[in-house]
Amino acid sequence: MTKNEFNGQFLRLCRGFKFEATDEQAEAWFRRVGHVALSVWAESVTNLLCADRFPRDLDRVLTVVEIQAQAARAKAVQRDKPIAARAAEQIEQGEYGAQSQLFQVIKAFAGREQVRRYQALVTKNEDMPATTKRLELVRLRTEEARLEAVIRDGLPAITNEEALQLMRRYEPVEVSV
Repeated sequence: MTKNEFNGQFLRLCRGFKFEATDEQAEAWFRRVGHVALSVWAESVTNLLCADRFPRDLDRVLTVVEIQAQAARAKAVQRDKPIAARAAEQIEQGEYGAQSQLFQVIKAFAGREQVRRYQALVTKNEDMPATTKRLELVRLRTEEARLEAVIRDGLPAITNEEALQLMRRYEPVEVSV
């Protein structure tokens, strides 16, 4: 959370108890709780405002913040459970994951892109001995050909939408005017 986000909630806490905090106190509080998410801090302030007096013990505040952070994590887990269950089911059925055709094609496109970048680096490298450069370029061309075969064999097995997305990402068409 940013300092301004912290200050907004800290001022709400101070106003709620009619407490006059110094700039140094606000800075000290920020240094202790500035690492938490704004939503956690805001809920912690709400919980602290339910107390009978301003919390002068920072350890008590940190305990409230930690409890709120745990509650936020639990909410996130509950919110993500259906998505995780669907993903696990799809992985078990082989629809997605390391063995899926789509994943293999994506890996091949990304690998080919990396090979092409490395080819350009090797070609530009004037310090590399000619024999080493030639052997490295042969190795890279062989790898590029292997990846091209994976792409060529895999594209028909994926949906048209997926293929179109991959082509847009890895095969941009340059229009010259």
